[in-house]
Amino acid sequence: MKKALFSCLFSSLLFAQTPLDYLNTLRTQTGLNTLVENGNLTQAATNHTDYMRQNNIVGHYESSSNAGYTGVHPYDRAIYANYQSRYVRENVSAGQPSAQASIDGDTAPNSV
Repeated sequence: MKKALFSCLFSSLLFAQTPLDYLNTLRTQTGLNTLVENGNLTQAATNHTDYMRQNNIVGHYESSSNAGYTGVHPYDRAIYANYQSRYVRENVSAGQPSAQASIDGDTAPNSV
């Protein structure tokens, strides 16, 4: 069964493969199921990316007093984007030179 990926990585196409293709290559090599993009989760991730950019912060939680607020927790933001489940997780990173470096876990001072 393929699972949906909730990640801010979709907005970055800094190498030949998409970040999802690269991640799925790694997952396949280790015997894990591949992930598929879900439009609602992509929207939730894009909304959260916009929130972090507008407020110059990096993290998993949003404050209703900040611009671009769409929900405190990742599951709130998924519901806001019309995803029909509260069972979601997210990965957030900042400061890496590329999406691939983020996926590979390259150390950067702003990793979350």
